Amino acid sequence: MNRFVRNSFLIKQVKSRRKYTLPSNYKVIFEADINGCMQRIEAYKGESILLTGSNGAGKTQLLLSLFNDYKAQVILEDLSNINNSNITYNDNINNSNITNNDNNINNSNITYNTNTINTILLTHDEFLSVISFLDQEHNIMPGTIYDNLFINNNISNTNISNTNNTNNTNILNNIYIKYPILYNKLHKYITGNYYFYNDTTPYHIKKDICLLRALYLAEHRDILLLDGVDIEYVEEILKSNRDKVILMVISNSSNTNTNILYNDNNSNILYNDNNIYNLFTKTYNIKNKE
Repeated sequence: MNRFVRNSFLIKQVKSRRKYTLPSNYKVIFEADINGCMQRIEAYKGESILLTGSNGAGKTQLLLSLFNDYKAQVILEDLSNINNSNITYNDNINNSNITNNDNNINNSNITYNTNTINTILLTHDEFLSVISFLDQEHNIMPGTIYDNLFINNNISNTNISNTNNTNNTNILNNIYIKYPILYNKLHKYITGNYYFYNDTTPYHIKKDICLLRALYLAEHRDILLLDGVDIEYVEEILKSNRDKVILMVISNSSNTNTNILYNDNNSNILYNDNNIYNLFTKTYNIKNKE
């Protein structure tokens, strides 16, 4: 990623900006030039897309291009005024990079009457105000996990760890309900109010803190760009964010020998790269220019 400055989401997140309000129903179109090849990803509200491709194909570069507004644009189609009389279904879809999973709702074979659609080119600030972004940098703020969740409060010198215990308890309960696997990994650090420094905290702990921070922010955001998610967290993330648009890169998705034993309500489920894909609405394979 030497073509542009890899800006930290921590810096952009704390900037004061008015949040853009997305319509009640929409389609978002992501376009980015990756190594001279234009990538175009279309996603309806509620769809999750797994980004695939060989190592170096540009999965991370695509997310960073969108995030940094580098050779990329985001188009929003307002579908809130659509009703059934405006919809037709297509039997033949031609998008060589998109694979839809049969077990999920498939909106990609729907065509809407274009005179009822309002198309909007989102500005970079508007886009940033509606996303939660997990970067591979995994930078954390000095402080507790709560301090990292409430970054805006930290910037204004408010010590959340000591001043808002009731709110902390509510957030903790919500995290436990939605993300039990991630919560169990961080439980002792959360309840023990551990203090962390970016330079000395082990990588795996920083990675989990950054994921938790992105998921906490996702409570108030509509689009999730998640890079390098560990496979063990995928299902609980998708289950808890069904009303979002999600673009995700799994950290070990290129390793076909990966097997993760996931415990869900005392029922062991073995996930590997062959069946983890089925959890997503569709996959998008990033192809380089031939």
